[in-house]
Amino acid sequence: MPPKRILVACPMKCGSTYVAQWLALYFSLERRYPLPYWGRQEQNLDGAIMDSLKGGAFVLQLHSKPYVPLMRWLTAADVHLVFLWRNIADALVSLDEHIRLEDHRVPACYIHDRLKYSSLSSEERYAFLIQHAGPWFIQIYLMWKQADATLPLVTGHFEQLVSCPSQFFERLTSGLAGSVDRDSLDALVDRPIENTRFNQGVSGRSSRLFSERNKWQIERLLREYPEDLSALVDELPWRGNRWQSDLFPHNEFGPSIDLLISDEWAHAPVGLISETSVVRQTFCCRRPGLNNIELLCATHGREIPAGVVKIRLERGGRALRELEVPLSSVKDNSWVRMAFPPIPDSAGSEFDLIVSAAGIPEGCSFTIWASDFNPHRRGTLCFAGEHHTGALCMRTGCMGSG
Repeated sequence: MPPKRILVACPMKCGSTYVAQWLALYFSLERRYPLPYWGRQEQNLDGAIMDSLKGGAFVLQLHSKPYVPLMRWLTAADVHLVFLWRNIADALVSLDEHIRLEDHRVPACYIHDRLKYSSLSSEERYAFLIQHAGPWFIQIYLMWKQADATLPLVTGHFEQLVSCPSQFFERLTSGLAGSVDRDSLDALVDRPIENTRFNQGVSGRSSRLFSERNKWQIERLLREYPEDLSALVDELPWRGNRWQSDLFPHNEFGPSIDLLISDEWAHAPVGLISETSVVRQTFCCRRPGLNNIELLCATHGREIPAGVVKIRLERGGRALRELEVPLSSVKDNSWVRMAFPPIPDSAGSEFDLIVSAAGIPEGCSFTIWASDFNPHRRGTLCFAGEHHTGALCMRTGCMGSG
């Protein structure tokens, strides 16, 4: 089904204005500009703007971060998501031009005096942007990387947009609609689109414009970050420009989170779980080697001295993994991790997670927190035979194929 609502999210200077206009033409949707002021402010939608957009058909383009209120609205309004990325070095070169030639009032960093900034040498300007705007780009990347485990995302890389636009838009339209209208795609790729500010469309400029000091500075920023940003180092133009269309690659031979409904989504417990009041959560796994599940559990403020939580993982009605966790080890409002031997062929499979509890002493209770939305849209929640609109607060982890 073609999408009725699309949000193109990204940092600055990733070709997003052009991509948003292209998608609006391809899907015959209206380009909407919901923010009354752009400038330096963070481009996040407030409640009033979200309400005004309900019911419409549109394409939005915003430098947004995936805060929970935004993700809740995206889920409720059935907005399809596209996230765009560009290697940070080239994005900063383009940002420098934007600041000097268009407007210095940007959300990425604060510049008080554009003339004073413009009087700096190119090496000094790039050094300033690496230090002050670089962390903003990294933050957006990491926040959307985590959101990828919660929301369905279609990702696109600027390098593919400029080197092979047909493949780039085929990836986007197929991910959004499930199919591609090849005639419409080819016609739009060859058609000039006005008022998109897609000025340079050149890859690798930072390799020539950055000094050796600038290159060292940005590599140091990426390598010293607490998170693993090796993918962002590898795609730097002077490091071989090894970009990937999958913006958030998982470690093929190491652990990764596949599905995440964090405690920020917790709305209410599902109900008191027992041997007869059972929780069933279906979910789809995207990666091979599913080997652990964590659940946000609650005991209503009490320790449970006896009893067990029973976990059964099924696929196609057949039990694949079964295990028990002593209730005495479960703390109130805490994550409980269940590890099991990896399932090598878990990628692309739908699983049933079935949770019950046995031997709970009188006066004690056990339950699991759930959200009131199902943001990942990859499964259903049922408790005591009744369907719920939300999803369990859970994390699933995979070990890859190694």
